[in-house]
Amino acid sequence: MKTSTSEGKHGIQWTSRMQLDDLDFADDLALLSQTQQQMQEKTNTVAAASAAVGLNIHKGKSRIIRCNIECTNPITIDGEDSDVKTFTYLGSIIDEQGGSDADVKARIGKARAAYLQLRNIWNSKQLSTNTKVRIFNTNVKTVLLYGAGTGRTTKAIIQKIQVFINSCLRKILQIRWPDTISNNVLWERTNQIPAEEEIRKKRCKWIGHTLREAPNCVTRQALTWNPQGQRRRGRPKNTLRREMEIDMKKMNKNWMELEKEAQDRAELWLCTTDFDSLNLYVNIDELSMSRSSNQQLWPILGRIIAPQLSDVFMIGIYGGNSKPAEFNKFSADTISEIKEMTDVGLFSVKFNKYIAIRLAAVICDPPARSSVRYTVNHNGNAGCDRCTVLARRLEGHKL
Repeated sequence: MKTSTSEGKHGIQWTSRMQLDDLDFADDLALLSQTQQQMQEKTNTVAAASAAVGLNIHKGKSRIIRCNIECTNPITIDGEDSDVKTFTYLGSIIDEQGGSDADVKARIGKARAAYLQLRNIWNSKQLSTNTKVRIFNTNVKTVLLYGAGTGRTTKAIIQKIQVFINSCLRKILQIRWPDTISNNVLWERTNQIPAEEEIRKKRCKWIGHTLREAPNCVTRQALTWNPQGQRRRGRPKNTLRREMEIDMKKMNKNWMELEKEAQDRAELWLCTTDFDSLNLYVNIDELSMSRSSNQQLWPILGRIIAPQLSDVFMIGIYGGNSKPAEFNKFSADTISEIKEMTDVGLFSVKFNKYIAIRLAAVICDPPARSSVRYTVNHNGNAGCDRCTVLARRLEGHKL
């Protein structure tokens, strides 16, 4: 690719000083150009450069799509025309109109197929409603909402998704005509939230991941990219960027504030959530580097049990022998930091108050107990049989 795009003149204008020529993922390649002539030249150059090292472009898997362009001259690969109006890539449908309607329609079809395959489960008398709903969430809704956080949404799209979900839930609860039930009662009985809110959460989570990327990351730059050219007459279509701006208005945030707060997931969460107290769980584990070596890793992981912030995060890690003599010294800073967190709490700028943090338990596996006992000197709350706090066994661990 460096050989075929070295001049950097046949891509799309990405920043004021650079053009974007291609996007690469694994063995897939997406070429980008603004004109038909440039795309044909770039395609020929890539084909020649690939053939020089023994690689050939698979014409049967190659697709050419035109977005908002009037030129209809064919772009060929070895004389074959591969122009299409839509194609599927990584489970999502890419459309020449740039919308999500075709993709959502296909998603609903795939989710309906997944739902029908589990017909015996929905009709089962042995399974509880709670179990059926959990299976529905993991096997059907994941198919339905795949990639929903990165696509353009409209009221019509949200309504189609919500209608399908409500229909499935009513069948799971065996509610049929003439029996009726309101949507709010249906969601309450099945512990569901509206599809619009669920998609918004997925979008916010994806934006947070993207904003934590490096400034030169193409995905992050795409959030603020300004396409060149003129749009068609009429009202502009809704875009992902406009969806994000609506979400920011609801949080009373601007783009600069969101970029700054996204660097710290905990800070971003604290700015949008109001809680009086949280529970902190700490896990200390022992991982062998290899069977033939005494070298091991001792990760110390934390988890705050709360909505939207239940991911495990790294507190500290030690690399050394199976029973490191300096574990006491290594764990001192970690225990001190946790103790400060539990004594003072976390400050919420949004709500101007401290959120109390309670150390609910420290979990350690049996191989780690011999070294975890040193933490007693710092807080006396390590949750194993060598510490001052009695514990109960939970799936092979002490809690």
